[in-house]
Amino acid sequence: MDNLKYQEEIKSLKTLAEHYEAQLKLVNIELCEFNGSELDILEVCTGLQADLYIHDLKNLHEYYYERKKDGIEHKVIVMQQTAGVNELKNIIAETDQEIDILERFIETAKARCISDPELQQRKNHLEATKQALLDRQISLKILNELNLDAIMDKIDMLKMEGSN
Repeated sequence: MDNLKYQEEIKSLKTLAEHYEAQLKLVNIELCEFNGSELDILEVCTGLQADLYIHDLKNLHEYYYERKKDGIEHKVIVMQQTAGVNELKNIIAETDQEIDILERFIETAKARCISDPELQQRKNHLEATKQALLDRQISLKILNELNLDAIMDKIDMLKMEGSN
């Protein structure tokens, strides 16, 4: 059974080879005209055709262009993702800077904060100072109405008496 299968495959490959040789002859190309590297490329090409069951050159071109399209799409995806990663890195860097600023602010705020007992002590000191100033103000007995003209006249009289 396998032997029959192999014979059919060999027969189809021979038919395909004859078909290709006939197509080459139509454009006046003989296989003996190709150098080694060109024959290697043809061998790879025919191997791909056999492996992929592509028996028409048009299908091989379609396969090539499909692979090329996939490669380009892959490159575009990679470029988009790289741009996205770079954008995220920039956002992370900006966020790190903001975090540093906020941490410095917190440290400064903690350094300026005073404890409740110290706050109470300052409040008591300010209240005592206020009360002392109020007591001093009461003891001074400031005149309610100050006559500036009378004071100026007295100063002028003293100056005149002092000069005589």
